[in-house]
Amino acid sequence: VSCQDVKRLLLGLLDTGAAGGKATCTADGSRNGSDKLEEEALQALFDKVKDQDGAITVKTLVEHRDLVLKSYPALIHEFEKIDLDRNSRITWDELKVFNGGTAEWLEHELDAIVGLDTLKNQVRSFYRSIMLDRTRRSQGHAVEGMAKAPHMIFQGSPGTGKTS
Repeated sequence: VSCQDVKRLLLGLLDTGAAGGKATCTADGSRNGSDKLEEEALQALFDKVKDQDGAITVKTLVEHRDLVLKSYPALIHEFEKIDLDRNSRITWDELKVFNGGTAEWLEHELDAIVGLDTLKNQVRSFYRSIMLDRTRRSQGHAVEGMAKAPHMIFQGSPGTGKTS
């Protein structure tokens, strides 16, 4: 059984008619929208759907299919994206990161790095600067000083963790 088949089953797009019992897809399974939820509503949904180990699994999605489709269909549509560590289980942190967007994702990734506090603060500052410039541009202000393609260069001897 593929992930796509499970997704189609959860979305009600799989037809297991009498013609040989083979499953056939009746629609494309495209995303029906992934509007963000307020954190309290997201937490309440997570608490209802999570298993005894405190994670959302395919089994719990099947058990709570109607609730999930009604309140947060992205949980089914984007399961693979939400599952950051690819263990087929969605934790509260992973769901919160997905719902929160880039800033939440960045914090999640930086928190996973041990040490390097100065570098993490520089990355946070760099991100805030880019977002502030983007907001200023969207409001019609001229923004100068930042390169058109912002980038960072990590220098150091081999084996010093530049790529991790």
